[in-house]
Amino acid sequence: MEKSKEALEEVLFATPEFPTNDPVHGTEEAILFEVLLKSGLSLALANPSIRTETIAGKIVYIAEETAYYVLGNSHSSEVFDEIMKRSPSQVVVRESGFGGNDVLKANVHAQFKQMKDVRFLVV
Repeated sequence: MEKSKEALEEVLFATPEFPTNDPVHGTEEAILFEVLLKSGLSLALANPSIRTETIAGKIVYIAEETAYYVLGNSHSSEVFDEIMKRSPSQVVVRESGFGGNDVLKANVHAQFKQMKDVRFLVV
């Protein structure tokens, strides 16, 4: 993933395949950059420390080796179980990825809440 200013502008201002005013349906990359900017990690945008990894069949973005961004359209408990084993400092999850499964969302939230020093956010 290219992290130049031009690449960021292209992702943020590109017209999606299915135009929408709803930010929930933005691309994973656009949501990632928005979350990074809002959380104060603007320097990370120019830093090659952001990488993608497939965990339990899901694409996960990892910044600074301990901040995990699960921004896909469908989540599974397996991806969160694997992330918990890695001692994350922050986990940011896309709300729509739970697909209305409030039980999964509540369980995942409770599990991360039990871990010390982990910031868990649903966007």
